[in-house]
This record gives sequence, C-alpha cells and structure tokens, in this order.
Amino acid sequence: MDKLSDDQLAALAFAWRRRSLQGEPRAGAVAHRMEKELQRRFGAPSTVAAGLDAVPCSRVRPWWRLW
Repeated sequence: MDKLSDDQLAALAFAWRRRSLQGEPRAGAVAHRMEKELQRRFGAPSTVAAGLDAVPCSRVRPWWRLW
C-alpha cells in the first residue's frame, strides 16, 4: 500500500468498502486496512472548523417541570 498514491488508495478503499457492503466476505477487512492507511496519511478528520446548525429554541422553559 505504500506504493499507491493517495488518490489510488482512496479509490481502492472506496471500491473495497462498496464490495463489503454488497456482501463479499473478506472485503471488509481489506477496506478497513486501506481506510486505516488513509487515516495514517491524512490524520483523523477534524470537525473544528465545521459550523454547528443550532436551532433556536422558540421559548425558554425552566429545566424543572411543575405538574
């Protein structure tokens, strides 16, 4: 896997994951190895810069509820 370019590795990982989802018995293990190699090369995905979709509350309610 070290000889594959990043694009080739990503394409192969995608193809093996698809084969795994279609039910091929050993494809999941191969896809997992390729995905771990991608994660090693690029690092874990970060959500630091991702925006949060905050839905404003229509009214503020107390955390306790009196019957």
